[in-house]
Amino acid sequence: PGEKVVCADQRWENYDLIIQGNLHLEIVSFPLFDKNNMNIDGFIEALTKCAQNQRMAAAIVNFPNNPTGFMPGTEDREKLKQAVLKIADAGKKIILIFDDAYDGYVFDPQVPRYSPFGDFVNLHQNIYPIKLDGMSKEFLIYGGRIGCITAGLHEPAGLNEGWAQELTDKITALIRSTFSNSSHLLQAAAVRALEDAAPAIERERETIRSILHNRWQQLLQLFGEFPHYRVDPFNSGFFCLVNIKDVDAAKLADHLLKKCKIGTVPTQIPDAGINALRIAFCSVMDNDIPRLVSDLQESLSKLCESV
Repeated sequence: PGEKVVCADQRWENYDLIIQGNLHLEIVSFPLFDKNNMNIDGFIEALTKCAQNQRMAAAIVNFPNNPTGFMPGTEDREKLKQAVLKIADAGKKIILIFDDAYDGYVFDPQVPRYSPFGDFVNLHQNIYPIKLDGMSKEFLIYGGRIGCITAGLHEPAGLNEGWAQELTDKITALIRSTFSNSSHLLQAAAVRALEDAAPAIERERETIRSILHNRWQQLLQLFGEFPHYRVDPFNSGFFCLVNIKDVDAAKLADHLLKKCKIGTVPTQIPDAGINALRIAFCSVMDNDIPRLVSDLQESLSKLCESV
């Protein structure tokens, strides 16, 4: 309790509940973006701050990102790897937790499709990469809250022979003391799918990825330049984030819901200057996307006129 964990300012809100509320840790936040790229310098500055007064530095790396739908490109990933490597070379132990809930859903062909997790396995004896996967999005079983933890410790230098069992015991204890257990039926289905149906599942994932790719392309074309919002870079995942400039995002979300029957999630972090709407285009049919954007623009213009 009291130790620090690095998270981007644009993050899944339950990180705050889990890390700060349940575990009594402190989040060190950094701005996710430097223009249209990942803010590597901000991440490293936060990680260095995290490492100053504790035995190990820790960070959550979430790409494709929720809520922005951003996946860093090849150059950003290499910069990230080299920057983390410098901290490890200086003698600091680093835990990198890769939240890969949307792994594989990347639409820009110039961007690597899968998690940066593999870049850090066996990279340095002071770097401990952990990969988190879930059925809910990756296997397209919404509500199937079954996860898989992969510890990338293939060459655990300096750890005793019983390290794997110790790690398992600690994770088991944490699970037991929080949500207790998971659905055995869904666990069995996940194992069966991975063992027997992996090619079929990948074909289904590819079908959904193609559908989402078309919606992503539409949104890129339709958002355009608009004076009252700025859309964060998005090239993957199920969401995009629209930063609202002149109106309270919660007020806009309420207007869209009541007047246009459009549901969005307002994201507001005043200390970080975030006032935005998360749009889940995974839930919008292709032929509804033009109306979604036009209603957003018209509603925003009307609310701005009334301010």
